[in-house]
Amino acid sequence: TIAGLQELLINKLQKFMDKVAPPEIRFISRQRFVFIKGGVSYQGWYRVPVVNTLDELVQSAGGLVENIDIQKVTLKRKTKDGIIQIPIKGKIKLYPSDIIQIPEPPKLKEKIDSGDLLLLRIPSEKNTGVTADAQYRQNQVEVDRFGYLPTPEYGNIYVKKLTIEEVSKTLTDRLPKYLSQSSKAQASIIEKRHYIQVLGHVKNPGWYNLPEMANIEMAINSGGGTLDGAVMNEITIRRYYEDELKHIKVNLFQYAITGDERLLPPLHENDMIFVPISSTVGNIKRTLSPLNPPPATLEKESKRQVQILGAIKDPGVYEPTEKMDLLDLLVKARGETDDADLADVQIIRNNKTLKYNLKQLLLEEKLDIPKIQDGDIVRIAHLEKQGYIKKATRQKIRIIGAVVKPGGYEYIDNMDLIDLIAMADGPHEAADLSKIMLYRDNRVEHFDLEGFFADAAKKRGEAPKVQSGDLVQVSYIKRKDYVNESNIYVLGKVRNSGEFQLKQGMTVIQAISLAGGLDDWADTDNIMIIRMVNGKQLNIPYSFNTGIRGNYPELNARLQAQDVVYVP
Repeated sequence: TIAGLQELLINKLQKFMDKVAPPEIRFISRQRFVFIKGGVSYQGWYRVPVVNTLDELVQSAGGLVENIDIQKVTLKRKTKDGIIQIPIKGKIKLYPSDIIQIPEPPKLKEKIDSGDLLLLRIPSEKNTGVTADAQYRQNQVEVDRFGYLPTPEYGNIYVKKLTIEEVSKTLTDRLPKYLSQSSKAQASIIEKRHYIQVLGHVKNPGWYNLPEMANIEMAINSGGGTLDGAVMNEITIRRYYEDELKHIKVNLFQYAITGDERLLPPLHENDMIFVPISSTVGNIKRTLSPLNPPPATLEKESKRQVQILGAIKDPGVYEPTEKMDLLDLLVKARGETDDADLADVQIIRNNKTLKYNLKQLLLEEKLDIPKIQDGDIVRIAHLEKQGYIKKATRQKIRIIGAVVKPGGYEYIDNMDLIDLIAMADGPHEAADLSKIMLYRDNRVEHFDLEGFFADAAKKRGEAPKVQSGDLVQVSYIKRKDYVNESNIYVLGKVRNSGEFQLKQGMTVIQAISLAGGLDDWADTDNIMIIRMVNGKQLNIPYSFNTGIRGNYPELNARLQAQDVVYVP
């Protein structure tokens, strides 16, 4: 009773409060969870008004299937004496966990709905280039949202509300005469599905095709899940009952706490799920990533803010806590980056810049870390790249070509060629160290640094010396120097096209196997071997199906260097 609930709440609250006024409790609506099963479109738990009629209960479960005797519907109720059955006539008062038992039809011919996944077996000419598994995958077809079955051979066929037998006959009637006389098309249902629309504060709103047994939590996950700021206890299912729009409230927050499956009503075809956003987020669009939730201040719009930027892992706006210092703020921002210069920390306060050497402060015996105040802007500088940079000086030497960082560098006393290449962050992966040219005083000198490294007898001090004003060019490896002239190429409808090493006596079948085998859509009868003969292109046709049978071994052509096997 209401009085009993008031007494229970008062006893609970008295543990935390001295004086507790009697809470006001009133009924907004009286509803019950009932389970509707049997010959209805969507079985499951439904939350319905206490006083109800059979027609309203059946309508809430999506209506009756065909050939149902409505007079045999019963209500099962658990009592102290066991389960009793009550006939339903007119209006009835429901109790918690009542079961509405709808009789099953004697012969149910299941009909196709939008979203159903079908398996089609359509007779056709034998295609030996496609495996049985691939053919099976190709014949799985999904009925679209408007009830059409897309088929490559016959276009879109409207199949909604047809039986499997009717669909099979429709497909058979469209077959060519020479096929329809000897065989028939067959259709079967792999899985019953339906389309659900997910809108609101989710990552990817839109239409989704889900199994009929999927619940609202699965539907929202199909839409990428909710975003930060979503109101989980006010999710709405919008559903049409005979041109009447009804709203069904779902409390996913309560479900996450209790795990009570009754809180997740069954989804019907074309339901629209709406996830609202909290009003505390505000009306300004923000980037709210589910993987990197924003700080609480973003939603609270706190007036107390500090900003931190620069070489920080998570720069942004934060709410300062009492007695917060610079280290506390760094912890909130997930610390500094690898290139942070802690010796150059700036705090901008009241239009004045305060500079600190945090690195030095941390080394002192007595820590004197600066405090953070409301409105501060903290900037952590990046370390300047301690590489070799161009300098406007006469003592300069330049290096170009196959090095990581070509450019001008400051000359160092007693510098050699190895020092200069090291300054440029080393040679490029395609560098030809045997062909290095040094331009000095209108003269060109050639060096073989690769030979220098190969000769173990030479000392490092014998490396070629460079002088101020020199220009060094490191050559790239020429393309023809590292292309293997004895390779072959396989491209087109194979699983791993590319360049492969030619072995003596290699056949086309062996080359295709090196490329991972044929793709499901490969045209196996029209493979082409492209070969250059005396500077002219020769196209040699090849049939994979004929070659693999082995009846004509002379057709299994042997490949030559630089051949290209093209599978259309």
